[in-house]
Amino acid sequence: MKTEYLNIDKIFPDKDQPRKKTGFEKEEIQELANSIKEVGIIVPLLIQENGMLIDGERRWRASKLLGLKKVPVVYNDNLTDITRLEYQLIASLNATSCAEEEIAPKIKEYIDKSGFSERLAASRLGKSQGYIQRMINQLADLSKEEKSAIKLWRETKGEKGIAPSNLAEIKQQHPDKVEDFIEQAKEEVVTRSEIRNVAKEKAAEKAIQEHKEAYEEAVKSKDSEIKIIRSGEILQNVREEIINTTRELDRFFYKVKVVRFGKLTWSNNKEQKSFSIFVGDALKKAKLWVSVLEKIKSEVEYEN
Repeated sequence: MKTEYLNIDKIFPDKDQPRKKTGFEKEEIQELANSIKEVGIIVPLLIQENGMLIDGERRWRASKLLGLKKVPVVYNDNLTDITRLEYQLIASLNATSCAEEEIAPKIKEYIDKSGFSERLAASRLGKSQGYIQRMINQLADLSKEEKSAIKLWRETKGEKGIAPSNLAEIKQQHPDKVEDFIEQAKEEVVTRSEIRNVAKEKAAEKAIQEHKEAYEEAVKSKDSEIKIIRSGEILQNVREEIINTTRELDRFFYKVKVVRFGKLTWSNNKEQKSFSIFVGDALKKAKLWVSVLEKIKSEVEYEN
């Protein structure tokens, strides 16, 4: 394809292109304009015969900002609506300022219109199938609140809000916690470690519940399972758990004493909230332990 120079006023953007906001901020366009002023436009704009941009809107905007009259272009009129969208998606997905929440609906549209499978679409777009699935399942249809959380993350440069990839992980791993995390995002950024801590807490709660259910099942049976509970190996495990729990309690009381009597001041809201969550988790575990131990005590007293 031959490069030509075209009057910049004859070029116009595609209103249906995937990216509409991110990458077009005033500061970013100014930075690109500064670069073009120094070295020129290295990659020509890709346009259709009628002047509509297929790829290169940021370069076009920066050139207009500089007051350039003509810009280098390459024509391509052999693109269907699907192949044009495909080309634009590839360009957007490889851009440094790719906004996943903007691209995701277009990926879904691309799959719906083309009839491609997720695997084929992923191959053509140069992404993994898992990435494409995450985009269309967790980011293609966001609620107003979810969009606001991402917008806050962008506006505060990661000081508050939720990054798109983190929101997708929350929706996939903890759909019941989405609203809680959105509320948290109004005060502080939601980090990936916090998201994964929820999984650890759930795993711990599940383990406690499983132990509790196993115990209750064993109590119902007066034969082999009761004998197992009375065996030396299990008794040793119980002793070890009691020792470990005692150590955990000692560490917990130490932390509480530091907070209550050490005249500790919080460096930020996140630190204070983290400790509050820590105490809340400890209380939940303590209540579960009390419930289990009371049942054990009543069973032992009943047998005696």
